Amino acid sequence: MSGVNTARIPFRVRLEEGNFKGEAIGIGDSLKDNSMFEVHLEDGNSFLVKAEVDLELQRYTWSSHDEKPVHKLIPFIGRVIERYYKSLSA
Repeated sequence: MSGVNTARIPFRVRLEEGNFKGEAIGIGDSLKDNSMFEVHLEDGNSFLVKAEVDLELQRYTWSSHDEKPVHKLIPFIGRVIERYYKSLSA
């Protein structure tokens, strides 16, 4: 029986609003269209982010339906996730 790989991706992002530290948790060995990640911030907040392929830019667009004031943080977390999966494939 094979297990499902879980990616636990730590991050630290500095914005004007403050410093954000936490972890993005996803399932699988690769980043795909509509991949979902659960983000846990060190302050206890958590929310989901979703990767959507942008064919014009040849990269991912990151979104969340969360109404918390962390919407500026989402693209930065997305870039960290992209770098993580790129380093796995190298």
